[in-house]
Amino acid sequence: MADINSYANNLLIDFLDAIHDKIRVLLRNEFGDEWFSHGIERHLNSRYLERTREMLDSPMAIIDMGKTDEELYGVEHLSSIVLGNWPIFGDLFQKRNRTLVYLDEIAELRHNVSHRRNHHLLRRGDLLRFIRNAHLILSALDSELATRFDEIATSIEQGSSPWGRELGGTLPPATEIVFEFVGRDSEIRTLTSWLATEATRQLVIWGYGGSGKSTLAYQFARAVRDGAPANLQAVIWLSAKVREYVEGTTRDRTADFDSIQSFGKALWAALYEASPSSEQLSREEIVAELSVTPSLVVVDDLDSVLEDEDLTHFLLYELPLSKSRILYTTRQRIPGLQTIDVKGFDDQELTWFIRSRAKAYELDADSCSKRVDAIRSVTNGYPLFVDDLIRHAMLAGLESAIRDWSQRTGDAAREYALRRQLTALGEASRRALIAISVANRPLSTLELANVSGFTDDDTRQAVQDLLSWRLVSRYGMNEDSRPTFSSNPNTRRLVQKTYGADPIYDSYRASFANLTGSAPSRAARRAVGAAISNAMALALRGDLEGAQQHLHLSMTGELKNNPDLWGALGYISSRKKTGTAIADARQAFRRAHELGSRKEDTYFHWARMEREIAESLVGRSHDEDVLNQWRAAGVVTELGIERCGETPSLCQMAAYLKTREAKTLEHLNQFTPAQNCYSQGAEWARRSLNAPNPSSREVSQAQLYRTLVLALEGAGETERAAEALKEWETVSGSDDPELQRELERVTLRAR
Repeated sequence: MADINSYANNLLIDFLDAIHDKIRVLLRNEFGDEWFSHGIERHLNSRYLERTREMLDSPMAIIDMGKTDEELYGVEHLSSIVLGNWPIFGDLFQKRNRTLVYLDEIAELRHNVSHRRNHHLLRRGDLLRFIRNAHLILSALDSELATRFDEIATSIEQGSSPWGRELGGTLPPATEIVFEFVGRDSEIRTLTSWLATEATRQLVIWGYGGSGKSTLAYQFARAVRDGAPANLQAVIWLSAKVREYVEGTTRDRTADFDSIQSFGKALWAALYEASPSSEQLSREEIVAELSVTPSLVVVDDLDSVLEDEDLTHFLLYELPLSKSRILYTTRQRIPGLQTIDVKGFDDQELTWFIRSRAKAYELDADSCSKRVDAIRSVTNGYPLFVDDLIRHAMLAGLESAIRDWSQRTGDAAREYALRRQLTALGEASRRALIAISVANRPLSTLELANVSGFTDDDTRQAVQDLLSWRLVSRYGMNEDSRPTFSSNPNTRRLVQKTYGADPIYDSYRASFANLTGSAPSRAARRAVGAAISNAMALALRGDLEGAQQHLHLSMTGELKNNPDLWGALGYISSRKKTGTAIADARQAFRRAHELGSRKEDTYFHWARMEREIAESLVGRSHDEDVLNQWRAAGVVTELGIERCGETPSLCQMAAYLKTREAKTLEHLNQFTPAQNCYSQGAEWARRSLNAPNPSSREVSQAQLYRTLVLALEGAGETERAAEALKEWETVSGSDDPELQRELERVTLRAR
């Protein structure tokens, strides 16, 4: 099965064929029969030419056989050819420096997927950057292939994996781990090289608290899941954080595992969203499962369980005997294991991060970035501390925040800042944050009011204040269609350290035992879990037919009308991609909705299936049929939004579908309805940017702004499109490469 590297390589070949054709025509028009010697050869290194010809003349030559000279001097030398003939190409490309950047980035990608194939895993963002660069180059040359590259990029932005598959497994919501990912390019390169080689199956990410270990591991795990390397079947995230030490006492907290037995259960839940059929998995069964299902397993906060010698030995010395890769994050060094040290941000990364957090907290980014040296001196450039300092500056001012940090160290400064912030927000906010931090699940404002004793209005205002200070985030909707709220692990730990000795902390913990809600019986949940577990295991191994049959056999009696089982059946059926299977998937997804499914993934997979059908019809079926299919996908997305609330990924999907519907209407010469659809697409893009509910899927802010700009252009609202571009620049900075590509596209469009 193809992976992201193979897919990128095929696109590179298509790009090269197209650009060679265009360059050849332009140079022939200028130099006639001498086009190669005058337009290409004199701009290339003579030693390279000689080595290349020797390679082609060698009896051992197998690469590029049958190609002519000019076709060999491609990606790595396009910039030399274009810049060497700038009088010919200048009118087409306009900006010399940006053209050089795009061509060099394409050359770098070709080097990674070809020459470093066994040492480099291409990331989804790398692929998108290449496709967008190629689209701009091909558009400037008026190549027919430009439209195809644009459509591929847009489809990938919406979550498609055209290289053939998705990896299984489970990652926690991004809001639980990542509040902002910046830089770390060197560390990511080391991680991708480790994954691509067989030298060792385990790697340690080491760093002090707040340095960004988990954020780096999460970003890498997400890239691996999206890229779907051929040697892996799943990506699994398991946290070993089992206890906190607060003011002389040890307090338990919810963790994924604290023993070999609970590790087995957590592993199974992450792989198959269910419990194993047996009550306990032996250590041999766990290792065997990770050999049958090769995975990237991230063991986060390993240092929390290092005192347990048996568990530590299992994690460090037995798990790596499987065919999976094991990545640990820890604050303690592990002798003898390959290690990546995570330190504070370098100057460029820190400046970028400060500007980003300043904008998030509505402070002046320019003023904050001027104090980068002072901020580094009191935070060591650690992202967690920088974020807390900038948030504290909302209350105290930047200079005062820096002084406060300079008088304390690390967590002491964070605790001081939190106390001051919550004093300013009021007692209702303080108690709401404590309740959210000690709860074992997201809470609605009604539940918070019941626990805290404050009025509903006071509780709603308290939560709104906490949201504005980024101390809590929206999690999703509960069974009563009420929004729920949660905090990330770093905030929970900070609240525990700050207020763990407060009697309210323990009283709220006890109160949650009395909060009940409607849910299936435990036996039913176990049965559903076992059914999905076994079905997903079969699906991961490529036996979709067996997975489908297993679910059908399980859906009897009390489980006949379980929405989770119907949703799983719809997803597995959709992966078969045959006509009959698509009909079965639609029926299953529809039934899951009728039974009240509130899983975002159910609607996302359903809408994506319908979207991919529409994309496959473009250019092959009548526009009316394509239009109806875009609309069918849009209906599914709106069903999901109605049931799950406005999440970034569902709103982004709705925006994309409306813009594609608009383009099809333009093909049908229905320009007024097309403009209306573009306007609706712009509205959905804006809603995605401001979506109140979190998503289980990553949504790029740059992609959303691009969709917004395109939709506004299509609606004829050029002034608002220009305003959106300015807003994009304000949010991300003028050096954002995605913004630069969009500005280049706007320039080409204007010509």
